[in-house]
Amino acid sequence: MINVDEWLAEAAKVTYEASSGANLAGIQHRIALEPAQLVIVARHEVWRTLCCAAVAALVAFTFIEGVAINLLEKPVPMWVATPPAASPFGLLIGK
Repeated sequence: MINVDEWLAEAAKVTYEASSGANLAGIQHRIALEPAQLVIVARHEVWRTLCCAAVAALVAFTFIEGVAINLLEKPVPMWVATPPAASPFGLLIGK
């Protein structure tokens, strides 16, 4: 069984060897160029708000279009209410 102390000592050596040749100034410069967490969250919130507004506009447009079609649609007489042109009633009364 591996001793935990030996494992930690080996891990410290590997970590030290991996970070020994690192350019700390370059790393700090690169981190400084990245946006802050608040900026990332703000961008995410803007995209979420934009998508919600787009979906709300689409739903509202669909609803308004359906209402407008129902309001502007003229009722068409049914076949029972309109006699055929060749019927005696249609010939006597006319249009």
